[in-house]
Amino acid sequence: MDIQLKARTLENALTYFERTKDPDIEQMFPRSVLTREQASANFQASLLPDADSFGQTIWADGEYVGDIWCFCIDRSQQPNAMLSLCLFAKERWGQGIGSALLQKIIDYAKEHTIELINLEVRSDNIRAIHVYEKYGFRKIGTSPAYFKIDGEYYDFDLMVLDLR
Repeated sequence: MDIQLKARTLENALTYFERTKDPDIEQMFPRSVLTREQASANFQASLLPDADSFGQTIWADGEYVGDIWCFCIDRSQQPNAMLSLCLFAKERWGQGIGSALLQKIIDYAKEHTIELINLEVRSDNIRAIHVYEKYGFRKIGTSPAYFKIDGEYYDFDLMVLDLR
């Protein structure tokens, strides 16, 4: 399988917004952007020179299948960032795309002197947790009742990869 990361465009941002409305995806990746206008504004903000986020589109065999982000990038004395990975193409889940992408984003972080990569993952998303652990992420805690989705509370695990 040919997996590539490409620069985001406004069209990609809006496609991502529409594709992540899927209830299965919202269960694993709660939405913070609720309108196309917000999606467009967030995309434009990510292009600014002092942006604290960096995102790319994920392509598998020529098909746009999701996005990967480093956000809340802090370049202070202990450079760190949060990681977000969302494959909206559910038919591609379980095909190794996440593993390939993690290595690419780890390489990117090292090249940009980021020392810590943090992420949040729903505590019952065992498949994703296993992949993160395979690449050296370790659980550092759990946020109980972190998200309320359709009236039900879900815990999220906090994980970190130390690149120092």
